[in-house]
Amino acid sequence: MVHAVARWLGRSTAVALAVLVAASPTAAEEASQLRIVKQPGLAYLQLVVMREQKLLEKRLPGVEIEWCQLTSGPVIRDAMVAGQMDIGSGGLGPFIQAIDKGLEILGE
Repeated sequence: MVHAVARWLGRSTAVALAVLVAASPTAAEEASQLRIVKQPGLAYLQLVVMREQKLLEKRLPGVEIEWCQLTSGPVIRDAMVAGQMDIGSGGLGPFIQAIDKGLEILGE
């Protein structure tokens, strides 16, 4: 049951992310590059399909899309916090732990 919920959350997150990015014309106008990172595995198949079919490139003309694969949630969190990646697909655990320890992910 836990694995089914985790898979559903992963799929839902990827789909929601794709819809938000693809539907936002202001993001396409402002950004010249979009750096996306994912973990390996079938749970991220939606992102693999998006990459292979160049769905974001079709919806965001003029925006350079960079895809990267990292090994774990903490590594993805660190890359995003350091400003090396814009969008990360993985579990919430590493981000929740970082916020709990006082890390400001969205600086003001």
